[in-house]
Amino acid sequence: MSTSTPQSANEPSAKLAEKTRGHDLAQHLRALDDEKLLSLLRIRPDLAIPLPGDFPALASRAASPSSLTRTIHQLTRFELEILAVARTTHRKTELTSKTGADAESALEALSERALAWEFENMIHVTAGLAEVLGPPESPPQFHPKPPTVQAKIHTNVESTGAAAALDVLRSVEGVLNFCADNGPANLRSGGIALKDQRQLAQTLQQSETHTALLLDISHSSGLLETTAERPGEWLPTAQFDVWNASPAPIQWRTLANAWLNAPRLPHLAGTRDENDRRIAALSPEITRRAAPALRRQVLEILAQRPAGESLTPTEVIEQLDWRYARAASPSRAHAIEAILREAESLGITGRGALTEYGRLLYHDEPEAAARELDKVLPPPIDYILVQADLTIIAPGPLTSDLASDMTLVADQESSGGALVFRVSAESLARGLRSGKTAAELHKLFAQRSRTPIPQNLTYLIDDVARRHGGLRLGAVGSYLRSEDTTLLASLIADRTLSPLQLRLLAPTVAVSPLAAHRISALITDAGYPLALEDTTGSLVVAPKEERRTGARQHWQPSAPTVLDEKSIRAALPLLRRADAAVHAKPESAPRPQSMEEILSLLTHAAGDKQMVDIGYLDPHGEVRSRTVRAISVGGGFLRAEDPRAESAHTFQLHRLTFARAHAG
Repeated sequence: MSTSTPQSANEPSAKLAEKTRGHDLAQHLRALDDEKLLSLLRIRPDLAIPLPGDFPALASRAASPSSLTRTIHQLTRFELEILAVARTTHRKTELTSKTGADAESALEALSERALAWEFENMIHVTAGLAEVLGPPESPPQFHPKPPTVQAKIHTNVESTGAAAALDVLRSVEGVLNFCADNGPANLRSGGIALKDQRQLAQTLQQSETHTALLLDISHSSGLLETTAERPGEWLPTAQFDVWNASPAPIQWRTLANAWLNAPRLPHLAGTRDENDRRIAALSPEITRRAAPALRRQVLEILAQRPAGESLTPTEVIEQLDWRYARAASPSRAHAIEAILREAESLGITGRGALTEYGRLLYHDEPEAAARELDKVLPPPIDYILVQADLTIIAPGPLTSDLASDMTLVADQESSGGALVFRVSAESLARGLRSGKTAAELHKLFAQRSRTPIPQNLTYLIDDVARRHGGLRLGAVGSYLRSEDTTLLASLIADRTLSPLQLRLLAPTVAVSPLAAHRISALITDAGYPLALEDTTGSLVVAPKEERRTGARQHWQPSAPTVLDEKSIRAALPLLRRADAAVHAKPESAPRPQSMEEILSLLTHAAGDKQMVDIGYLDPHGEVRSRTVRAISVGGGFLRAEDPRAESAHTFQLHRLTFARAHAG
């Protein structure tokens, strides 16, 4: 920060305040070299979208409440403390003596964000801070360093994370198989009903909170979606089959990357909203635009530690409360704890430390993360150990085809390094219903087991197969019944009704695979007498069917627009040329004004509906001038009337270059 001749120690404070106002933000920004200006636009990209017309417009945008709020939320606790002192202290030497610490780095950070800067050994601050921060208050003490931590070193971080990664893959597969079998209903307000979530949690032997996480990452990964009908069902997508056939590292990469960027906080499922209603898993109420940023902030704290070094949740919260001080709150602390639990469940962390593949995921290298995980995963095995008590032990991760077979014919009882399944009559019947025969079940166990097949398993397979199919179930769309058997026979023989695919179940009952509303019109048009009945056999009047589309819309928060390096560099010459054009005026032109002066003059003129001369930038960046009657100022706009043209006009305040009372 540049310095010059210091002011006398006894200079009146009023004069100091006047000097602070004299060197405004626009002048400071105009004096910055290109590299410092580029740095500002990188740190605060909202200042360049859209490109301001000149430096006063850039300064006005930088001092707007919305932009100030965004950048202040990125300050550390110490930077906020120094900013509070700078708002009431104008000399750098006085500020340094008050803080009792080296404030140079904090002042530099504030200067880079155009919040405070030094000119002629004076500290200047951006106008508009009071609206965002309130009245200035000097902090009772200062915190130049983040809180200390008692970090622990672990040697089995990678293996612990790998075990968790395998476990979450099996759990997600279980979630999707459950949804395929049961089709949980989608609530009208969105999400999965509590009874379905509890049933799923019981099936997986997981907590409801963890089940909500599994549902969320399944949905975020594109593996679980609602059907087109309203309200619809939650079913696996076609992508699930591709995912299920992929190697474990690729499966993990899909889930972990989706979790990192998901715009929801699944730990909120099960909590109560402001109306004391329970929030459902996958409902819109758990959507939080800031969720991806918060996850990255948590991983950033862990990534700053050496490999294998863990932090407790309390330490992570304290670090983040210092690093992003304005965002600290109890709800944020609760979210951080949940994110740490989720990262541990996904294998991104192990024993509280970031894994190497988790570190690569944080650095947006998911493919490299999958390769790193592959190095520590145990190789899949293609055999099992069948026990005499009808349990099956898998001493490692199974190949995809064997894992699918085991899920089909046995129930998983435990997870971890070794899986334990149990065979029962119900699980074998499930395998038979899927199309397997008794001979195929015998062959599966005989070929895959490294231990002898117990006799009781052989007997159980034969017994279940003998009883399987004793009761048959089929589906029909509708039925026709009549005491007149000749009439039914005529319907079946009528060639014009062949599209109905009618067949007799009994002399007085015929069935069709088509729905009742589809066959009703055809039978009536063919001249046959037809009446509708309900499930009790009573006649009913057919209601008029209202056809509706099944189109869906899924809201996703849009990512903030960010200019790339090339665009930012290209914007600088345009900004300087436009600013030069605005201020390259003849001597009779009005002097350059700060936005505060323009606003003050226009607000006063609008109160009395006075005529004013204004300068503004048109859409092409050209400077125009106009004489108008000021009507109102607010919301970033000047509303005015042109008496000569008898027309109303609206001007964006940040595009105004000057304003003065009209002399005419």
